[in-house]
Amino acid sequence: LIDPTGIEKYHFQLDPYYDFRNPQIDNDAVTEQYLVPESSLGGDSVFYWRVRAYDGANWSEFSRTFAIYIAGDGCCQGIRGDIDGGGSIDVGDLTYLVAYLFQGGPPPPCLTEGDPDGSGAIDVGDLTFMVAYLFQGGKAPAPCW
Repeated sequence: LIDPTGIEKYHFQLDPYYDFRNPQIDNDAVTEQYLVPESSLGGDSVFYWRVRAYDGANWSEFSRTFAIYIAGDGCCQGIRGDIDGGGSIDVGDLTYLVAYLFQGGPPPPCLTEGDPDGSGAIDVGDLTFMVAYLFQGGKAPAPCW
């Protein structure tokens, strides 16, 4: 999208309308690669997003507009990671994920919850992510959207 060399910050917009008439996110101070919305976007929705960069003196043009469909399985609430459905993110979720991945245990009842890193697949990356989150102060799981 944008060459990050010399970039101080980004301006990110996300809107349910293709013409950005009512952005749900309009943040011109993004300095990280990972942006979590303050509230859930909801499921079964289409959102449009674009980004531009600031080099310390000038803003670039906005990127082309991208669209994303939020599928929403109806079971994920807030952030991912409550893999066992117990109501909180804890060691029980980690145990459930290990059993599923390595011992033939049942799949998570909510597949979105079973993908805490938000990669789109339930795999060892999710296990690594959960260990880092629970025991090493790692990043919080991805939002449900």
